[in-house]
Amino acid sequence: MVGQTLFLSLLLLRGSLAFPQRETSQRSSSKRVLSRASESKFEWTALGDSYASGVGSVDYVDGRRCLRYDQAYPVLLDKEDLAPGQEHDFHNVVCSGAEADEIEKYQFYDTDQTFGQPNWQYYPRPKFGQPTMATLHVGGDDIDFRGLLQYCVVEIFAGNDPIQACKDQRDKSWKLLKSTDLVDKIDSVIKKTVDKGRSGPIGDKFKLYLVSYAEFFNSEDPACNDVTFARTANPNPDNNPHNKMTTDLRKDLNAMSIALNKAISDAVDKNKNNGVKFIDLQKGKKFGDDDDPLKGHRFCEKGIKEPDQDNDQLYFWHYPYNAPDNDYTKLVDSTAQDVVNGMSSQDIQSKWATSEDFWNDVFGKISEDQFNGKADSNHTDTQVAGWDSIGYRARVFHPQVRFHTYIKDQILDAWKQDRDIDGTGSGGGDNNDNSDPRCQGNQVQLSDCQQQHYPSDMPDFSGPQQPICNKVDTGDNPFLKINADKAQQAAATYCANLKSSKIVLNAQNTQPGKSGIQPDAAENGGDAALSVLFDIKACPTDKKTTSIDFSTYDQTKCVENFYGIFNQICVIDSTWGSYDKDYTLMGGVFLNDCAMWGLVGQPHS
Repeated sequence: MVGQTLFLSLLLLRGSLAFPQRETSQRSSSKRVLSRASESKFEWTALGDSYASGVGSVDYVDGRRCLRYDQAYPVLLDKEDLAPGQEHDFHNVVCSGAEADEIEKYQFYDTDQTFGQPNWQYYPRPKFGQPTMATLHVGGDDIDFRGLLQYCVVEIFAGNDPIQACKDQRDKSWKLLKSTDLVDKIDSVIKKTVDKGRSGPIGDKFKLYLVSYAEFFNSEDPACNDVTFARTANPNPDNNPHNKMTTDLRKDLNAMSIALNKAISDAVDKNKNNGVKFIDLQKGKKFGDDDDPLKGHRFCEKGIKEPDQDNDQLYFWHYPYNAPDNDYTKLVDSTAQDVVNGMSSQDIQSKWATSEDFWNDVFGKISEDQFNGKADSNHTDTQVAGWDSIGYRARVFHPQVRFHTYIKDQILDAWKQDRDIDGTGSGGGDNNDNSDPRCQGNQVQLSDCQQQHYPSDMPDFSGPQQPICNKVDTGDNPFLKINADKAQQAAATYCANLKSSKIVLNAQNTQPGKSGIQPDAAENGGDAALSVLFDIKACPTDKKTTSIDFSTYDQTKCVENFYGIFNQICVIDSTWGSYDKDYTLMGGVFLNDCAMWGLVGQPHS
């Protein structure tokens, strides 16, 4: 009954809703956007580490040790129609091996760098630009992910006891994962990105998308228990002791990915009210879940004889065991041997805090003249041939093109939703010029600051629509301002209940029977109430889908419909006369995926 009264009150109080502009005024706004599109470009920036640089996928482009490749997900994303009718100005500042503090040092330049930073091995360093949106991949190098590959997977300088070397490295990486410094470092990069993004023409409409990592293994199938990924033992065994991909090792490495993603998500939560979103590539799932989106695409999947470099379902690169060394790789290997000079793996791990520190010392011994001197008649461009040879080996456990494509699609979906809500795909900043007033009260900022109302008759909805925001602080309705954190918690709980109850909504069964109530989530001791109703007009325009099945509906998208969408547009800022930082959501209703989703602040009952 609560769910019914919630929506009846919404529909009866049409005059108490702030309604995003439509019809004639919306169309005229679109014309203004299109005319400006011919005068400006859509500007965006990709930041991050080797997962973003696309190591090994497929053709090396530039960056030297930054190892930027042409099929990396940022490059694929730039080929999409991010801003209809506009060309793109893309700043690909990503760099392989970049820890959080290195991203802050070297990926925020105001101008393109004409020499290597911090040395000749990193060039070019593009400028950050004045982007409307940005992507960020950070954290893997801060837990010494490369060290895990070095000592537990391919076993480079793992010594006579690679099992102990792997154990020591796992202990080191877990210590880094459990440190509070990890979230703080990621949070610092986020804040710097947001501050710099918002300093440009787009202002506080700037969007930032942080991308997760993934669990690498099917950790249950026993077939991998006797398999090693060591480079000297493949494709032919060398009869030496090696780390085997046991279920215990696979579970531990998967657990590290989960812990790292939790740290990234926690850092995003600290900035969620500033246009920052977490792109969870596993969509809240983990290995073993029936609806795991990466199911069948990991190492050690059932029926696969590892290491299988020809598995066309695998999302990650194996080490290229069959690839012969060339003059470039031999130069790096011989220099590394000189640096190690017979040290044990334990001594190496003790002397260098991370694997990246070790390789920095190795490459520091190689001059540009030495590197250029390895050119042959087939590769006259030494910087391309040399770094591509290195990237080809460094790609192990990094995304293959099919995974980069998947990552691109997840970011694109999130961006399109944000772009369509607040018009940030128009380039060159807000749709208002600087002389326009900032939207206040119950106004909704789209092309202009205007207070909108529900029309006398329900509009002819067709497909997803922008949210209709509740009017609060008017004195003539029961709507209360809502705490954003508690609303998000309520959305997650209610979505989980809908899923576990296997609720299906359609023309015959229009409501789930119960709404979600979060006590003390609204001002004055009020509640946040969530409910969902079937609405055929909110189904896709092609009407191929005419129901919503919560047993299969994506949990993240469910939370987005109940909470995230309102936290983007139905929000209260410091320009309100009654602004309270603890209650910043108006709530409202949102039509999407065959349903009307509602979030309301109401008196406690």
